[in-house]
Amino acid sequence: MTSDAQPFLYDIGKRTDYVGLGHEEQVEHIKAYVCKPSSVTDKAVIVIHDIYGWQFPDIRYIADLVAAEGYVQNSGYWISVLACQEAHGEIILLEKKLKQYCQVEYRIKVYPGQVHGFAELKPDDMKPRDKPYIEEARKDMMNWLKTYV
Repeated sequence: MTSDAQPFLYDIGKRTDYVGLGHEEQVEHIKAYVCKPSSVTDKAVIVIHDIYGWQFPDIRYIADLVAAEGYVQNSGYWISVLACQEAHGEIILLEKKLKQYCQVEYRIKVYPGQVHGFAELKPDDMKPRDKPYIEEARKDMMNWLKTYV
């Protein structure tokens, strides 16, 4: 892979060099990206990231969005799973396992025609046809956080 190569497996358009509003911290042997809201809060969110990791600009962008809603954001992990249409078989298996083992409320939602990582796009990277799904997914995420965190 060259230094110019961008390791994206999905068609997201032109990438930006988003650096984030937070900062990196190290807690013992664990490094993380931490973003705090402008107001004092007792709520925090840990983001479960994908293979690209906590240093990936899209993960930091989501962390910053969540912090803007009043949550301390530690970008290591994102709790919610946003399902894309490409993962239909995995979604069926996930739902079967959740029904079998999960003892808390859960919800699986498929956003038609979307690919992995679609909800992490920054406004200048959004395609017009995807924008309603991106906004809906983010609204769903924030509603989930307001309900359960």
